[in-house]
Amino acid sequence: MCCQGSHLDDCKSGTSRWRVFESKSSSSWIHNATIEDSVSADAAAGGCADGFTTYDYVDSDATRKVLATCFGGLCIVDVESGVVVSRMWTQKEQGGCRVSNIVLGKEYAFITGSCGVLTLPLTQRQSNKDAIRTEL
Repeated sequence: MCCQGSHLDDCKSGTSRWRVFESKSSSSWIHNATIEDSVSADAAAGGCADGFTTYDYVDSDATRKVLATCFGGLCIVDVESGVVVSRMWTQKEQGGCRVSNIVLGKEYAFITGSCGVLTLPLTQRQSNKDAIRTEL
């Protein structure tokens, strides 16, 4: 959800918000939770919680994360705990780079925004189950 400006009391600039839904059947969804992250509106040039993709993070917990565009750049959101666990800030100077969408390829993450297409190389590492996983 995109919060910009100060015209809404519950959605100020600097806030990124994701609504989590649970599937009840093939055609029925229920709102399960809302994850919200707020930073100072002066911290970045803007941006919205707009594009996202899910991935299974290879760590000791093997948890599912959401890679999402957010205010100020790119956020990694832990859906289970409901928090932003990491943020990559994009440039604030010279108008900044407001990112909008993300897609994961085989070797790169592609992020589109006001500054064009950004590419982040993905790394591969071996998990405990002897499978090679790709991650940021």
